[in-house]
Amino acid sequence: MFRNRGEGHLAVSRQFRTDLDYVELGPNPELIAPGLGAGLDSFAKPNDEKQPPRSVARRLVREATPGAPRARGFNAVLTAYEATLESTPAPAADALDVAPLPLDRLPGRSWLDLAIIEGVYRHGVYWHAERALEAVRSALICGPVTLRDLELAFADREQAQRAIRRLVAAAAERPGQFDAWLKGVREHSFLALLAGTGLRATQRAEAAEQARRLYCALLWKAYLGMARCYGALMFLAYIDLCLHSERAPDEGERWLFRQRHFPQVCLGLPLAFFPRAQLRWIIRLLTRRWREWDAEPASHDRVTDMLGLFGQLVRARRDADRRAKPAGPSAAPAEVIESVAAADVSQAALADDEEDGLLITSRFCPRCHAPLELSGGDVGRAGEALRFNAYCDGCIVERTYRLRPADFGSTTEPA
Repeated sequence: MFRNRGEGHLAVSRQFRTDLDYVELGPNPELIAPGLGAGLDSFAKPNDEKQPPRSVARRLVREATPGAPRARGFNAVLTAYEATLESTPAPAADALDVAPLPLDRLPGRSWLDLAIIEGVYRHGVYWHAERALEAVRSALICGPVTLRDLELAFADREQAQRAIRRLVAAAAERPGQFDAWLKGVREHSFLALLAGTGLRATQRAEAAEQARRLYCALLWKAYLGMARCYGALMFLAYIDLCLHSERAPDEGERWLFRQRHFPQVCLGLPLAFFPRAQLRWIIRLLTRRWREWDAEPASHDRVTDMLGLFGQLVRARRDADRRAKPAGPSAAPAEVIESVAAADVSQAALADDEEDGLLITSRFCPRCHAPLELSGGDVGRAGEALRFNAYCDGCIVERTYRLRPADFGSTTEPA
């Protein structure tokens, strides 16, 4: 499961590079980035309908991030979030009261966790472990990952154990085909985990919701299990570094090694477990603390808060994408067509095979039904077919697509 963590719709890979990623367009455009723009009376302007979508999005982001007037998209929003988090004072700490978090008392843990997890020794301030881990989960898994969801996932212990046995059996019986088997399970709403593929109507929907909740809970356990294994491996490397190096590392070098390679309390996982989409939101906060030799764990909790904001942003973006599904053929991708018309296009004939682009009839990927995001690059046209590059959030890949405007909207949109 850990090997497949980046597959499917539950994975979070959107980079949020441009201003458009933070705005929900429509009759009344609004910013979807949580915590930004709350003081503005109205986002809508009388001439917004006449302006290109990128101009509207740029105005909204600029108004909501006055502290970064020249920044755009990701840099503007990240700068605003960092300023908000850094302006919040860290909890007061008593220098005489330092003790480790009692992680070794948790089920399945031991004294080893106190050695391989960085940041367990904290001053006498309260640490909300459940809220911190929920923030990390929300940044990595776009699914039901709240504490309440985890409780519901294992409410029926027999059901959960049967699902786990199915996963173990699939991995043992066909180890070389497990990824393909899991892909099929994922594409059918994880119903196979609960033997619910034959259910209908309401029962099927309820079973799919529970199966998705259970899969997310098991995936998070896979994250934690692999983090513990990785931490033990890095602990051995750390011992070798300290005892067998030609030059013994000083205290600062040892601390930086632990920061970069050990599981972190503020992250719940090692830094290496975070893909680019998540890492780019927290690396500036981390490097700033590394440069300042800030070893106070309470100040590192702002990194956890940043992951929580990113998790909220991911869900807000996906909700906005669902609401933006076109109602019919009239919702043609005007931005794509305008880009093609303005480009120096090629007149070479396009074949019907996928080598020249995957044929689409709507703004959704024909393979996974996730909304497509125009990513630029070469744009061409041959006859009535338009050829463009787009990013699919469901397939987690950028590929070339083909579109015939006459056929657009001829198929039923995914539910």
